[in-house]
This record gives sequence, structure tokens and C-alpha cells, in this order.
Amino acid sequence: MNKIVIITGAIGFIGQNIAKEFKQNNYYVIGIGHGFVSPVRLKSMGIDEWYESDLSMVALLKITKRPDLIVHSAGGSTVGKSIDNPYLDYHKTVNSTLELLEYIRLHTPTTPIIYLSSAAIYGAKEDIIIHEQDNPNPVSPYGFHKLASESICKSYSQCFGIKVAIVRLFSIYGEGLTKQLLWDACNKIINADKDVLFYGTGHETRDWLHVKDVASLVRHLASTEFSFLVLNGGCSNKTTVKDILELLVLELDRKDVKIVFNGLVKEGDPKFYHAGIEEALNIGWRPTLPIETGIKNYVKWFKNYL
Repeated sequence: MNKIVIITGAIGFIGQNIAKEFKQNNYYVIGIGHGFVSPVRLKSMGIDEWYESDLSMVALLKITKRPDLIVHSAGGSTVGKSIDNPYLDYHKTVNSTLELLEYIRLHTPTTPIIYLSSAAIYGAKEDIIIHEQDNPNPVSPYGFHKLASESICKSYSQCFGIKVAIVRLFSIYGEGLTKQLLWDACNKIINADKDVLFYGTGHETRDWLHVKDVASLVRHLASTEFSFLVLNGGCSNKTTVKDILELLVLELDRKDVKIVFNGLVKEGDPKFYHAGIEEALNIGWRPTLPIETGIKNYVKWFKNYL
């Protein structure tokens, strides 16, 4: 019989790609989260069973199959939304994680969990490589809530022997993403008359990881033995925001457009992100898609989407 994986937030941007990855590797995929999905679309996503619900003990107990693995991708989605409604973000991120861990403790204690956290837990850092051992310094409710969820994961691992792997994702992108910097920038650039204004100085750095590499990292973890593991999900290549936007201008064929920065720091945004990925390399995984290729693919998808 095929192994069974439960993916929370399975129809989200990252969750969908993880579901497809596991389905392609002969897993039986069960998803839980928000949103009605037709059977045809579920099949295209690689999801065998879908439970439309908040992540709660009651909802999880409706799943009759015992999972071999749980991938926790549900939770608050953006820094901005966490600032607008920190209470809701806490509920989506922290409460859902606690419900899931308690379900594992009581009903399937040998099932490992992979929790998708965020580099937002590192917060404000200097322009240096960020390692998993570095002290957290979140600057947004989103980062604080991810860190709280990590702490709960650690407590369940140490106190109850739950197997936990935490992946701190950096800047995730890829075809299908309809929010955050790349999506907003493409829309601004394609519709611009001349100048396009962005926050910051342009010298801020991000470490971009394609969503297909995220999925391959999670699948690789599924075949790795761990009791408690924390690793960064990035490429270990820092790219300035200015360079990314200029790549978009080039690929969108809008060389007539000038990128302008207002010098202001957007609330909750860190200045520098550069992932150290030694822990991921140590388990035999490495990213495969260069940012230049990834941006070309994203812009091609964006044009078709329009």
C-alpha cells in the first residue's frame, strides 16, 4: 500500500506544489484546509482526499486513514495581514499548530511532522549569512507567531517524543504565486507609463527559492531520519531587490520603464536575508533552479495568466 501523507493548507501556493510532489512519488495524499475544490481540480493537484475545514482536533479525527507523514503548510500567509489582524494570524498559525501536535500525540504518536516555518523568525539581521543557530529577532506578528509555533513543536518533541522537522522558508516564488513582491511588481511594471515606485532603497537583499525546490526539500525530508531538526529553506544566494526588479523589467520587455525607490522601510520587512543552508546540504538536498531561470519562467506564466 502507498504511504499516506496529510498536508495542511494543501490547496495553497506551497501546499499544492508539495501535494503534486508527493503524488508523483506514489503517496496517497490527504489535504485539509479552506476552500471548496472540485473533484477534477483535486485530481489535477494530486490530492486524493480533501477536508474543507479549520485545522482542529474535530476535523482531524474525521480522517480515518493513519498518516505516515504530516506536512504542516497551513497558517498565516503574509506579514501585512499579520499586522492588519494579529489576532487572526495567531489563530491561523499558533492555534492550528497546537491542534495538530495534540492530534499526533493522542492518536498517531509515531507519525513525523514537517513544519513549514519562515525566515521571518530571524527578523532584523545585518548583511551576513543567517544560520539556524542564530538568535531569532522577529519584527512582525507573523514572525513572532511562527517562532511561537516552532517553540510548541520543540516542546512536543522533547516532552512527548514527537518527530519534528522545521523548515524556515526564505523568499518563496514560482508560477502560480499571485501575491507578494513578484506579483505586485509584474502588475506595476506591465501597466506603467514611465516610472514605477517601490518601497526601500533597492539594496535590500532576499534569498529566493523556487517552490518546486521547496517541494523537493520536503520530500527529501520525508525519507530522512530525524527526532528534532531545524533547517533553512533557501538557495544561499542573496539578490538585491533592485536586481530582481530589473530582471522583471527585462523579461516583461518594458525597458522604457524606470524603477524608482522611495527610501522608506515597509513595516515588518527586514533589510537583509541570506540563508545558510548547510543543514539542508548535510541531508543530501540542494536547490536546482537558478533565480534567472526561475524569473523567466515566472514572467512567462504571468503573461499567459493575463
